[in-house]
Amino acid sequence: MPVGQHRSWPVGHAAARTGRRSSRAGTQGVVPHPSRARAPNIACPLIPPDKLSSLRDRYNRNHPVPFRVEVTVMVFNTLFRFFMGVQIALFRMTKGRAMSAMRGMPVLLLTTVGRKTGKRRTTPLMYIRDGERYVITASNSGRDKHPAWLHNLQASPNVQIEIPGKRLEVSVSVATQSEREWLWPQLVAQAPFFDGYQKGTTRTIPMVMLKSR
Repeated sequence: MPVGQHRSWPVGHAAARTGRRSSRAGTQGVVPHPSRARAPNIACPLIPPDKLSSLRDRYNRNHPVPFRVEVTVMVFNTLFRFFMGVQIALFRMTKGRAMSAMRGMPVLLLTTVGRKTGKRRTTPLMYIRDGERYVITASNSGRDKHPAWLHNLQASPNVQIEIPGKRLEVSVSVATQSEREWLWPQLVAQAPFFDGYQKGTTRTIPMVMLKSR
């Protein structure tokens, strides 16, 4: 073959499957097949370098989730946890005068004990009232799995809530089917987006009733 010309490999040939020679002058490297493409060496100030490196290694081992998708999800979760931390801090700092409502719904702080870690976990949650009871909903934004706080409640049903000006020890009970049929329309009347959460998941979203002890 004359110098400077490159051979064209037929479709299916081993050389064609593994890669093609670079056409850049003076370069004898092989361009990797897309299935062997490696994760880009990007940096993100919101993710510790060791975690970012771990994500990149998983991708390079043909992890099914694209690397950039994993990074995007991790950034979103980091920002969400940061916002939630700010919301909790402002709620407590102002005794509920700030951050006690969201999307037209009242918000309480639910504190549970992690069933695995034993650590106290606080989560801001929207609620409705049913007489003396505070009713919260385990929507998890319409995801197909229950939120962690629900599992914590089931493991240790005596928990604490904070509402504007008050901190209460409460007992917990998950609404039965008949109770849910009564409570769900009241929730959707005040917050129609919960109906969208239910339609977007295969699970029946539980409702949990909290009553001061």
